Amino acid sequence: MRYVLIYDEDKKYGNKGFRIKGSSIDPAEYNVGDGRLIAHDIVEHNNIKDIGSVGDELMALAALWYVRGQFGDINRNQSSASGEENIASDILYMALNQIKDGLRYGMPVPIVRGCMFDESIDNILYEARKMILKEWDEPKDDGFYRRLGIFLADARRFMISGIHSVVARYQRIGGATAANTVFWNIAEAVDSALRYADYEGQEFNLSVVFSTRKVSINPIPVDWY
Repeated sequence: MRYVLIYDEDKKYGNKGFRIKGSSIDPAEYNVGDGRLIAHDIVEHNNIKDIGSVGDELMALAALWYVRGQFGDINRNQSSASGEENIASDILYMALNQIKDGLRYGMPVPIVRGCMFDESIDNILYEARKMILKEWDEPKDDGFYRRLGIFLADARRFMISGIHSVVARYQRIGGATAANTVFWNIAEAVDSALRYADYEGQEFNLSVVFSTRKVSINPIPVDWY
């Protein structure tokens, strides 16, 4: 697979990093990032063009557990938080906005059967619920608890669907271990390219061969004349 990365400034936070060309997200709303963000978008999301909806992100967070969380290397740092807590914190602010502004996922809630990571997903959502209750700054009335319950039930369905999707995608190339290797190979290659990116708008070709785990990235030549 080939992807085009654009070196750009984050319009919200001001930092510089890469975004993937072809996403449906408005560039003004796109959070540019480092190798881990690009690898997350490529390896753990189903489709670059679908990135941006709450439903798709919940599915990608389940895929994150499959690709990295179960191996204990979500960030490859010395964080004291568990994998479940790390993913729960990603769900937290998404959940606060959904509960406050209305449950809109950008896609239908899937009908699912169980999966091999049911217990892990339940643990993640248990941690997310604790965080939501702690961070919610408005009265916890019956309406709040009703919306919270609906969100958590819907999130579970999206996450189970995400597990089914990511297992199907990577089972033919070696499963979670292979996906984990591809993820970190992408992250390292992109971080290396970030060190010599020259100007905003510069484009890079990123090549990912999932079957062999090989990754390469090179700047796209520009004819200035």
